[in-house]
Amino acid sequence: CNALTSVTIGNSVTSIGGYAFENCKSLTEVYCYATTPPDIYSLTFIGTKFFKQLYVPKGCSSAYKSSKWNDYFNTILEMEE
Repeated sequence: CNALTSVTIGNSVTSIGGYAFENCKSLTEVYCYATTPPDIYSLTFIGTKFFKQLYVPKGCSSAYKSSKWNDYFNTILEMEE
């Protein structure tokens, strides 16, 4: 997945397995439409850049910032409605 730069995660996703985005070195943006942060594992984003942005639903950034998602994303932004 070296060419993968962006990922969209639907609002019905509740978990993402380990190694799902392993070594996706070009990944810079993730859009997650789930209002509750899906469970992720310690190796879900292994080998990706830390300097990537996570976009989440309006009003949900604090939930993502207090979850494991914050370990992988230096910027968590709320999407416009």
